[in-house]
Amino acid sequence: MPEKWYCMELWRATPEMLAMSHAERIKFADEHLTVSSDGPFPEGAFTEKSPITAIESVSVMLFFAMIMGGPILLLLFLVAALFLGTWFHLALVLVVTAALALHPLPDPMPMTTARFTLSLYKYFSYRFMWVDDVKNQLDSCGGWVGAGAPHGVLPLANVLSMAAINAFTQNRFLGGSASVVLFTPFLRYLSMIGGVIAVSASSLTKASKAGSCVGIVPDGIAGIFQQNSAAGEERVALKNRMGLAKLSLRTGIPIVPAYSLGNTAVFSSWYDSYGLMEGISRKLKMSIFVFWGRCGLPIPHRTNITMLFGSPIKPAVVTESPAKDAVESMHQKILADISTVFDLHKGACGWGNRKISFV
Repeated sequence: MPEKWYCMELWRATPEMLAMSHAERIKFADEHLTVSSDGPFPEGAFTEKSPITAIESVSVMLFFAMIMGGPILLLLFLVAALFLGTWFHLALVLVVTAALALHPLPDPMPMTTARFTLSLYKYFSYRFMWVDDVKNQLDSCGGWVGAGAPHGVLPLANVLSMAAINAFTQNRFLGGSASVVLFTPFLRYLSMIGGVIAVSASSLTKASKAGSCVGIVPDGIAGIFQQNSAAGEERVALKNRMGLAKLSLRTGIPIVPAYSLGNTAVFSSWYDSYGLMEGISRKLKMSIFVFWGRCGLPIPHRTNITMLFGSPIKPAVVTESPAKDAVESMHQKILADISTVFDLHKGACGWGNRKISFV
């Protein structure tokens, strides 16, 4: 049983903090944004929403209207050009889409200390939670890969962690994303909040060996189609996905079990019960489903989001060809620790009536 519980309330960060040096900011966050308890935090201790001004709220809503609504609008323009327009209209839409998909993006680091990022933290009452010396372990173990399920419609806990980990910890942190997202107009702008690399064994290994930490959503597209599970259940499509265990055993990269509490409440979604949309999405490696947020728009609900961290899992033996039972054992350890992280903190965040299951 853990001896100490911690919560870093990132939504309390101020512009003055962001103006500090990196070392000063880390120290200030540890001293002034972090609360602790000698036992589990009380049930529902972190369920209230953070205060936010109207301007901050509107700025966040407009941002997501562009990020999530932009691709939909482009698709509608494409359909209109195909069926109602001329060849010129079709060419124009394709050129604009290509430009938005391929133009160079600016350095992502300035966004980690931008004032707008504070508005994102406030909108989602964003927090980190851990127990005992987990944070110190993450700071001292070099490059690692974080497994932050579930995906939901949009893994916002993971996106926000790209900025927060870079700004308030010692780690250089990158998000891991499907390649298609890096070339999806508007949606790709999320990579500007700290930086993103493509999810592949080679890119994860390269980044981790260089000392960077990478966060991925291990259930991926499959996880999207588990969001509408039975009431009181968080389903994670990770039961038979052993890629992370194999990667760790082959390279020695530590795996950090994590849980993105709130991802499944950010947007509502609909997909067919026959698995057709899921099958098409997996083949195309892009998500085909219907989603909506506030007022039926592609704007996220204002729900609390918390990233829960566990201790890094390090392989006992590193080998290029790990045995099947070693992979299975490592995989079960990852699942068990993700489940433990969820159970340790869910009550304090108001999710005490929910259970986690792996499918």
